[in-house]
Amino acid sequence: LWYLPALAITAVFAFPLFWIALTAIKPRRLIQAYPPRFTFSPTWENFQLVFDSAYTDALRNSLIVAIIS
Repeated sequence: LWYLPALAITAVFAFPLFWIALTAIKPRRLIQAYPPRFTFSPTWENFQLVFDSAYTDALRNSLIVAIIS
């Protein structure tokens, strides 16, 4: 029975990671919907928007600084 508290603690710490992953594949119009919807068609549009922005330049600069220092 010792595993029940461990399971509860794991669930509490894992839920934010689950929520981040769920939000990453949600359509933009549903991200801030109230009440939250757990059934939707996943989309990769959010990742496309990030990699089409200046994010890749910032990531490259950060990697250069991290590797050099």
